[in-house]
Amino acid sequence: KNRSHDSELIPIPFLSLSASKDRFLILLRSDIKVLLGDSQLKNAGLKPSGRIVARILHGISSPIFSHALWKTHPLWGKRKDVSFSDLSTLADKIIKEKRKDL
Repeated sequence: KNRSHDSELIPIPFLSLSASKDRFLILLRSDIKVLLGDSQLKNAGLKPSGRIVARILHGISSPIFSHALWKTHPLWGKRKDVSFSDLSTLADKIIKEKRKDL
């Protein structure tokens, strides 16, 4: 079957989630939290942002987060099935929650 890239993306609604979407969202939030606590990300010397998290979870290389350095990380490119925008938004929300708790 030929699928367009957009049809493979999983939208993440933030309201009225079904049980399976709840579980998916819990796993996704867990991946983001693990990444935010990861020493490899902390050692990059940048303040974490939703965009940075989404780039890593999509496996999008940049000068600071190069494929050569990150390709063996278990979360590198793990969430290509989730839209970049949704990942970025959720990561920003989690980052904001973490800052509020400090």
